[in-house]
Amino acid sequence: MQDASGKKIKIGDEDRVFQKEWKNSYYFVEISDKPVCFVCGKHVATNKKSNLEHHFDFFHGYLKKLTGQVRQDKIDFFKRELSAQQTTLQRYCKTDSDIIRASYEISELIAKKVKPHMEEFMKNVLLQLLNC
Repeated sequence: MQDASGKKIKIGDEDRVFQKEWKNSYYFVEISDKPVCFVCGKHVATNKKSNLEHHFDFFHGYLKKLTGQVRQDKIDFFKRELSAQQTTLQRYCKTDSDIIRASYEISELIAKKVKPHMEEFMKNVLLQLLNC
């Protein structure tokens, strides 16, 4: 993308800010300066309406038909679910160093235990996370 003088515009120079109406329109919330879908938990790289709209249409288009109080109840439900997930992880990982250590240990488990028995693998990953 270029400005009027022909210079390239960097994403950081565009000063994109998360808009509060995106929460109700596209089911996104801002977490750590990144837009996060509270339906699936995925984040979008930049605060850009078209990116959020594309994600919503492609992955959650079925939610478009909800209107009024039903839509608001669904939004509230998804926000509570996301908050509960974050609270659970924060309860087990108290500091950044705990989270980093757990991520390294989980990565090591992935490298060592990649095998067809995913249930055992996931059990080990969850146990490792709980021990941080």
